[in-house]
Amino acid sequence: VLTFADMEGEETFDPSFLGYADEVAEERIADDDVIMVKGTKNTSA
Repeated sequence: VLTFADMEGEETFDPSFLGYADEVAEERIADDDVIMVKGTKNTSA
């Protein structure tokens, strides 16, 4: 997603663009913070 702006200049987002996950968490691995997405319905990107 590059912008939330619609054709009228308002910030909107259609929830149908989102997927599904049982859990989303931010975890620290070594010196990096990563977003872990677990339990998705689709396993491919």
